[in-house]
Amino acid sequence: MTALRLRLHRLDRKTGIACSRCGTRSQATAVATLDADWTRLVDRGCYDAWSKQLG
Repeated sequence: MTALRLRLHRLDRKTGIACSRCGTRSQATAVATLDADWTRLVDRGCYDAWSKQLG
């Protein structure tokens, strides 16, 4: 099984997203992508929690 790769990105302005992990819709200035897939965005809160779990 391949581990998920999270990468955090800073956006130029607040952008509406739906987190792929928790489903929450929010305005974000930083998002993470899962395996470099911009259709699978993760919000900052889930990124912080998930990255700690993944090591």
